[in-house]
Amino acid sequence: MTANIKEQDIINRLATDFATIDGIKTTYGFAQIPDTLTNAQLPAVVFFPDAFESDLYAHHNFHKNVIGITAIVFVATRQTSGGSIKFLENRTMPFLGKIRTTFQTESVIKALLALGLVKAYTFSGNYGAGGTLLTFNGVEYIGVIIKFSFTEIT
Repeated sequence: MTANIKEQDIINRLATDFATIDGIKTTYGFAQIPDTLTNAQLPAVVFFPDAFESDLYAHHNFHKNVIGITAIVFVATRQTSGGSIKFLENRTMPFLGKIRTTFQTESVIKALLALGLVKAYTFSGNYGAGGTLLTFNGVEYIGVIIKFSFTEIT
């Protein structure tokens, strides 16, 4: 069975993969999230582990671990372009398809599975503006929230 995969290893791999997406300027790996975001850094991606689940798998010493990681793509502040949502949507919506395409490519899948994961991951995304996850240091952003789920057997 595989060794325990660390959340920080997954986050660093995701940061590397997000950095390849056309239009992303900055990605922050494990323990690199800044205190503020500037326009020069946007669109920027931050990551955090949001959940885990551990189930007894086969015997007293085998477990199936499911690790949840959230990626947040901060595209622009809500005040950019005078706060006009139609202009902000035009800047943000293309990332939905770009993210799907990137994380469905063979090279990205192989790189993530090489961490010791035993199964292909799942992911889902939401477009949004403001709210709890799209507010950074008191500033509301428009962006994309991606939830990943990874499985390992230890």
